[in-house]
Amino acid sequence: MISNPTEHNAEETQSLIDQVKTQEPTRAKALQASFYMVNNWLTLDPDKARALIDELIASHYPDAQLLLGEYYSKGVEDEPDQQKALAIFQQQAQAGSTAAWYRMATLHAYGRAICHDPVKAYTYARVALDLGENGARSLLKRLEKTLKKDDIERALVARNDLLKEATL
Repeated sequence: MISNPTEHNAEETQSLIDQVKTQEPTRAKALQASFYMVNNWLTLDPDKARALIDELIASHYPDAQLLLGEYYSKGVEDEPDQQKALAIFQQQAQAGSTAAWYRMATLHAYGRAICHDPVKAYTYARVALDLGENGARSLLKRLEKTLKKDDIERALVARNDLLKEATL
């Protein structure tokens, strides 16, 4: 719902987050942080989002750094800072986060305030999929429709190099 705010509304999303809170309070806090980062809703609140992310980082929540990367990538506080976001995602990818590889792929494919690089996007999406991030499959299919065969081959060579270095 948060990732598709034009088809869902803030009220129903908040209601579901409240339901999650009864069973998984820390996960609900992460969802609430994401909720406060949705630009399409009147609930956008950079300060609340950042405070929750900082709490999650302090409590060593596994995906807290990814939320911080999203915070910078979306430009929640001000303008998108894709270099900060990429640095966070790269650090998390090197620490073994498959979701971080996928986030880098989507950033290079569709990110705001960054030059799109479909070859890099394909490379990172392929690494993400190879490491078990099944969401990368649809991005790869979309990229395959536009990339030339030579570009895909270059991406696969880069992927092989990254997989040699990746923390599994």
